[in-house]
Amino acid sequence: MLESLRCAASHPQIGLLVPSDVFGGRRGHVRALDKLRWLEARRRTQWRYTHCCLEQLVSLAGSCSADRCFRAFVPVDEPEREQRAHDNHHVHVYRHVYRKSHPLSGIAREHTAAIEIKPRERIEAKFRDG
Repeated sequence: MLESLRCAASHPQIGLLVPSDVFGGRRGHVRALDKLRWLEARRRTQWRYTHCCLEQLVSLAGSCSADRCFRAFVPVDEPEREQRAHDNHHVHVYRHVYRKSHPLSGIAREHTAAIEIKPRERIEAKFRDG
């Protein structure tokens, strides 16, 4: 199955994976960032499978992605999602430190080897320039 996914993702019409350039030693593939779409999770329904309690944003043909249980799933209600976000340390830091005040200094070490060369260079330049 993974081989089928790799073949589909690296097909020229899909282009999610592209051949690596000199940076990758011209071996293997890297992600093409311009082919990815990012969606804000808060605007999407979150589903919980009733058998295993796994939660996910996308139902994969009605099947749980952990154990393929094919059981019923129900939406997670908004108050529960908000309470979890309120209790989550990472959400708290993002909402209250980075968005509403000056962020604390820190050292970031990005791993960009899996991104194709042009977008990687733009990301690294923006990172260096602040």
